[in-house]
Amino acid sequence: MAVLIEVRNSSGVIGRCDAKCYDAETQECHCICGGQNHGAGLERAIRNTRKYADQWLTRYARQHGLTDFRSEIGHEVTQLKLF
Repeated sequence: MAVLIEVRNSSGVIGRCDAKCYDAETQECHCICGGQNHGAGLERAIRNTRKYADQWLTRYARQHGLTDFRSEIGHEVTQLKLF
């Protein structure tokens, strides 16, 4: 399961977007992407995350009142495929 984007604070992981979202078959989504990766499949979710990660993190931090947190972008998102 690829974690595309994740937010942590001193308590640990508090939000992420992973296969539970991009492989979802239900309609409900509560992750960092705000539904943009929901059911999209891995490749499209990677493209979305590359494009919108900064916006998602800003919105997520504001919605959850986060001032002290760390974010990580998954290897799949930062690694560009050659083929």
